[in-house]
Amino acid sequence: MPDTQQRIHPLALIGVKKRLSELASELSEASVALDRALAFGDLSENSEYDAAKETMRKLTAERDLLTPLLTYVECESSDSTDNIDEGCIIELWAYGTTPQQLPVDDLEKETAVIHGKLMFGGAVPGWDILNDHALGTDTPVGHFLVGKRSGSYSIQVKDGFVRVRVKKLPSTGITANDLFCEYAR
Repeated sequence: MPDTQQRIHPLALIGVKKRLSELASELSEASVALDRALAFGDLSENSEYDAAKETMRKLTAERDLLTPLLTYVECESSDSTDNIDEGCIIELWAYGTTPQQLPVDDLEKETAVIHGKLMFGGAVPGWDILNDHALGTDTPVGHFLVGKRSGSYSIQVKDGFVRVRVKKLPSTGITANDLFCEYAR
């Protein structure tokens, strides 16, 4: 029977917990602002009430989106192997999309379109590579890389083939502040 439990990267889980803590504080402040606005009376012409209510709505929606992630199983990666697996940290260079498959020899001599140090697998739904420094296994590139070793690959994607170079990094000592993703213009 396949494992259908949702997974979350350990660094993503830390980020979710931190944001939920911040949201608790922000919701408390927003509640005070809402009470203060209610004290002004006449809600039909009370812009402070409307603003406080909208702030409460946004904060509550974000909290309700993040809270279920606490039930996800934390990905566990092994630093003892070079195989790329969910929960590891990778360094990725992507060299653009081409209509046909091209050789991957000497990619390090070319200029990458995207370069980053990323969480691999267990990404929070909706997170993306540039903003959240995460590569999910639900993407064509992520799906292809599961179980592969560090190296260079040509991967079929929606618009053709993308050439990538990937290196699994030791996860020890890496924090969310070490992650990045840059897009070459």
